[in-house]
Amino acid sequence: MATLSSFYASIRQGKYEPAYLISGKAELLISEAIDFLVKEFQAHTSSSLNIRQLDAEEISAEEILEEACTPPFFSDKRLLIVKNVDRWSVHDQKKIVPFLKRPPEFTVLVLTGETPGKLNTVSRVLRKRGAIVMVDLPRDRDLIEWIRNRVRLKGKNIGGKAAAHLLELVGKDLRELSNAIDKLVAYVEEKQNIDPGDVSEALDDIRERSIFELTDSVGIRNLPVALKSLKRLLETGYSPLGVTSMLNRQFRLLWQAKAALEEGKSISELANILETAQWIARKYARQADNFTMQEIKVSLEFIYEADKTLKNTMVPPELCLDLLLLKLFSRSRKYLALSPASDLQNRGLHLQPATADKQ
Repeated sequence: MATLSSFYASIRQGKYEPAYLISGKAELLISEAIDFLVKEFQAHTSSSLNIRQLDAEEISAEEILEEACTPPFFSDKRLLIVKNVDRWSVHDQKKIVPFLKRPPEFTVLVLTGETPGKLNTVSRVLRKRGAIVMVDLPRDRDLIEWIRNRVRLKGKNIGGKAAAHLLELVGKDLRELSNAIDKLVAYVEEKQNIDPGDVSEALDDIRERSIFELTDSVGIRNLPVALKSLKRLLETGYSPLGVTSMLNRQFRLLWQAKAALEEGKSISELANILETAQWIARKYARQADNFTMQEIKVSLEFIYEADKTLKNTMVPPELCLDLLLLKLFSRSRKYLALSPASDLQNRGLHLQPATADKQ
C-alpha cells in the first residue's frame, strides 16, 4: 500500500503503475492528487488527447473497459481516471477484475472512491501490486500542523496561535481551510509571517458568507448546515441580533414569494415584486415550496420572540438561537404554543433583565 507522498514521488519520476486505487475521506487531497497526476502525465506525454476523466455514477463498467482497452492516439500511453467507483455494486466491480489482473501496457487506469470498505473487490487485486493509495483525513490534533505546512507550501509562515484561530473560524473541512489559506496568503501580500490579526482581517467576509449560508439552509430545511453556519457566525463575532434580523428578512421574502406564487405570478413577476434578479427569485420560489403560509407566519413569531429574548434577558445567545433553529425546522404542534422565553424557562433557565451595557 502506497502513501500519498510515495505516489507523488513515483509520478514525478514518470513511473506509472498500470492501475491505481486512490481512496479515503479526504476529498480535497484526492482531487489534488488527481490534478497532479494529470499535469505530470501531460508533461511526460506532451499530449492531453489521451486523458479521460469519467464518473462511475454516469458510466457502466462495460463502457469503462471499452475506454481502457482503446489504444492511445499518437502516444505510447493513455490516462483513464474513474471517480466514485465505490458507488458501483460488487457485481460491477467484478467486471473489471480481469482487466486489473492483465491490463494493457498502454493504459494507466486510476480508480477513486471515498469509502474503502466498498472497494474490497478491486482492492484485493491491486493490493498485490502496491498500487493502492490511502488518503485519510488529518486527525483533529494534527490539523494545526496541516495548516502550517500548507501555508509553508505557499511561501509563508503561520504561528500556532494564528493557525488555531484560522481553524476556529473556518472549521475542519479541508477544502474550506485550503480556500481560506489562499485568501490569507493573498491578503498579507509581501508579509512573511502571518499572525492572528491577519487571520481575522483577511477572513472577515466568512461571516457574510455564513449568514447567507444560514438563511439558505433554513429555506431548504437543512438543519445540520444551519447549525454549523450559526456556530461559525457566533464564533467569528457576528451579532446575535444580526442573525434574527436576517432570519426575519428571509421569512418575509418567503412570505412574499409564497403569496405571489399562490396568486399565479410568474418568476419574472416575482422578481419584480422582490426587486431582485430572476435567478434569486427562482431560489426563493423553490424555498417557499418547503413551507405552508401558516408555518411562515409561526416562524416569524418565533423570530420575534427570540429577538425579544436576546434584547431583554441574560440567556446565552447560542442557546437562544439554537433553540430558534430547532423550532424553525420543526413541524411539531407542541412548538406552536411555546415562545422561546417559555421554552427556556421549561429548561430551568430563569430570564433576568439585561444590563445596560449589554444593550
